[in-house]
Order: sequence, then C-alpha cells, then structure tokens
Amino acid sequence: MNDKAFEEMLLKNKEYQRKLANIKKFEEGQQDFDQQIGLLIRQAMARFIKKTNDILHQFTKNITISDLKLVYKAKSKLNQVVFSVSVLGVKKTLDRENVGFDYTLSDGDKSALALSSFLARVSFSEDLEKQVIVIDDPFTSFDSGRKLMTIEAITNLTANVQQIILLTHDKNFLFEFADNVKGIVTASEINLWQLVPSGKFVTFRQLYHSDTEGLIERTLKKLQIFLSEGESNPDRLLSIARSLRPLLEEIFRIKYPEFYEDNTWLSTYLDYIRKSENDPHYRRFAKLLPEKDLIIAVMDYTKKFNHSSSSVIDSVELEGFVKRTLEVFDNI
Repeated sequence: MNDKAFEEMLLKNKEYQRKLANIKKFEEGQQDFDQQIGLLIRQAMARFIKKTNDILHQFTKNITISDLKLVYKAKSKLNQVVFSVSVLGVKKTLDRENVGFDYTLSDGDKSALALSSFLARVSFSEDLEKQVIVIDDPFTSFDSGRKLMTIEAITNLTANVQQIILLTHDKNFLFEFADNVKGIVTASEINLWQLVPSGKFVTFRQLYHSDTEGLIERTLKKLQIFLSEGESNPDRLLSIARSLRPLLEEIFRIKYPEFYEDNTWLSTYLDYIRKSENDPHYRRFAKLLPEKDLIIAVMDYTKKFNHSSSSVIDSVELEGFVKRTLEVFDNI
C-alpha cells in the first residue's frame, strides 16, 4: 500500500477522524487559553506600572516606567521583568549593550525606582495583612525631602501588613520613622535594636529614643507649613492627619509626667479630664475641661486613619482639625 492509499484509508476511518477533531479542538482551546493568560498578564502589568508610577512620582516627576514585559531566561529558568524608563520624556530601555540605567539615572533616582517597584509589588500581595515585610536601607543617596517621602511611604505600608522589619545604617532615620509610625501602632509594638560587632560574634542592643521635644518640634513645623502652604499629596495629607493624636499625647506626657505609665494614650488623658470634676487626684486636669469636646473631635477624626492608607482626606477638613489640635496643644 502506497502512502496515498494509506492516507485515503485513514481519512475514511471514523476513529481517526474523531481523534483529529479532538486534537484540533485541543489546539483551539490551548490557543484561547494562551490568549486569556496573555490578557491577564497584560492587565496585571498595566496595574503594576500605574502603581509603581504613582509611588515613583512622589519622589520625582521626571521619571516614568512603561513597556513592561516578561522575558524567559533559559539559564535560570525564570522570567525576568524588563521595562523602559522615560527620563524627562526620553525613553530608555535596560540594554547592557548600550548606555543603560547605570549611566542614565542618578543613585537617588535608582533608589527611588527600586523602592517604588518594591512597594508596588508588595501592594498586590495576597493576604497582605498577614505579611512580614523586610526593607533594607531604603533611602540610599536620598536627600532630606526624599527621606521624608520614604518614611511616609513605609508608614503607609505599616498600616496594611502584620510587621515591618526596617534595616538601616542611619539611626536618625530610624528614630524619625518610629516617631511617624506612632499614629498607627502602639509604643510597645515599636522595637529599636542596634547591631553591635563583638569579635567573631554580634550582639543586639536595644535603642531608646527619648527625643520627645524633637518630635514635637518637627510635628509643629509640619503642621505650620501645611497651614501656610497647603498640601495636595495624599500620602503627606495622611501623614499630617496621623500626627495630630501623637502630638497631643506627647505634650500631655511632658506636662503631666506623674500620670504617665505604659499604655497611656489620649483617651486615658481624656478620662483624667473627666475625673477632675469630682476626684481631687486629677484636679490638675480641671483646666482642660473646656477642651474636652475638642479632644473628642480630634480622636474621632483621626481614628479612621490609624490603620488604613486608603482613606480619602479632604484638605479643608484636615485644616480645620489641625487648627483645633493646635488650639488644644496651646491650652495644655
């Protein structure tokens, strides 16, 4: 039997025809599946690009990422993310054969891009509230303005994850972050440790930040700048809103040190003010009875910002509560 005769016989065989039809159906289904997977990947990449740029533009408006794609590396058997960066409107792709990011971007810009990309990836993690996030020296080569933005970005992340482990060589940055995050977590949840080399071994020494007056001075300066110059950046507005309650707690601790204990919060001092009407032990708080309603209003307003980074803040409303907080601060 020649090949042509054999082919004609197969074409007349019903079982063969059925299997051919199944193969065709499978190939069509595979093609449809590949198209759906491709669509999902493109959608995920688009969300990632937008989120990264939203964060990146808080550090610099001059850099934008685009054209994200996955490239399979046979040697490592892993997909590598490749993207283009526009610097002042000029697009540049990571290409080692030409001038790449190493020479196009400054160290500060590369740090901002890396941190923005990392925070964007973290934001899409499943069960984010159960995640423990480790961040190592996030602000290399950052100026003071970008350091503040870094603190605010990581503070916002703290509100959405189980734990943040922040590694840094800059003790002042660590203390500033600890001050900023007090509006989200309690003081007992903030632990500061210093790595101390000791011969072949290392030990950990706990750090204590007692610069309360420095915190008050920085917060007051931030609030005054907001009142005089305004603010539209959502993260900075959130940082301002979160600073109101800790500011009042700190001034209470300075003015009434004999009443301070662990887990003494603004609500505790409010309770002391109420008790001052009938209990001589708290009579020092009696002068603050006229401020009671203002303190309650500030507490109610700031409550929704303590454990959320997605709240929309009305800058006009925030301005009103900043003024109320400063009024209470002056009277304390």
